[in-house]
Amino acid sequence: MRAKTETTSATSQALKNQGQKRKPMKTTSSQSTTKKSLKKTSKKPIQRFFVKAKANAKQVNIEKTGESRFTISVTSPREKNKANEAIIKILAKELNVAPSNLRIASGARSSNKIIELQ
Repeated sequence: MRAKTETTSATSQALKNQGQKRKPMKTTSSQSTTKKSLKKTSKKPIQRFFVKAKANAKQVNIEKTGESRFTISVTSPREKNKANEAIIKILAKELNVAPSNLRIASGARSSNKIIELQ
């Protein structure tokens, strides 16, 4: 019976030692700044819009295909985020909101986008 007690106490001591090894790492000021900047804002979106985007079109066009669905054609190229910026500006004008209140939640590199109004 004594052998079990010694084994149990040895196991519990090993677990305590493992816990001691896992102290939180100290971060430098640059690391903590980076962590703060990566935190998402706590604002919940007011509304989501589903957008089918068409870049390099001959003319700018916006078509409402549903209650919160749009098809937007822009003349801007897909390169360097120019088409996304143009889509945000056009949608903001259509919704009568500032472009800074819209953000691409999903699909920044896709033709199907989810844009949130905040």
